[in-house]
Amino acid sequence: MANNQKRIELLDCTLRDGGHINQGHFGKKVIKAIIEKLVKANTDIIEAGFLWDQPTSADVARFDSIDKLKAYLPEDMGNSKISLMADNVDLSGLADYDGTVDIIRLSFRKEELDWAKRNAKILEAKGYKYYINPIHGSAISDYEYLKFIDEVNELKPYGFSIV
Repeated sequence: MANNQKRIELLDCTLRDGGHINQGHFGKKVIKAIIEKLVKANTDIIEAGFLWDQPTSADVARFDSIDKLKAYLPEDMGNSKISLMADNVDLSGLADYDGTVDIIRLSFRKEELDWAKRNAKILEAKGYKYYINPIHGSAISDYEYLKFIDEVNELKPYGFSIV
């Protein structure tokens, strides 16, 4: 693909967003099956759940380490990439990037921008690509979005998504 052509990538967030309904309690067998089927469907980015900063059950799509996530991934990921979302957790104890998780999306409310900036720097130092993802967009004014974008551009994230 030529450098000036854009490519649209599909991010599936069934496990992460769907986890709001059941607190992520899908069961390990179901989590693995969903990921395997999304890989088989050649989904570009699979958001496997949330990064968590405390121990979690094996039946929940919340992971307190990248090593625990590995048990859910098929041996052959094809062209699919793995993403996790982090929302108001401490990422300082996260292991350095090892190729397992391609993107971490930092989800935050407007009053948590400092948390996002601090954790973006942690992720960058650990070698991760990250998205800045402000949420509750209806509570953010146009002026605040412009301010966010100015501050985020200084960080140089891999992506910026609006919800």
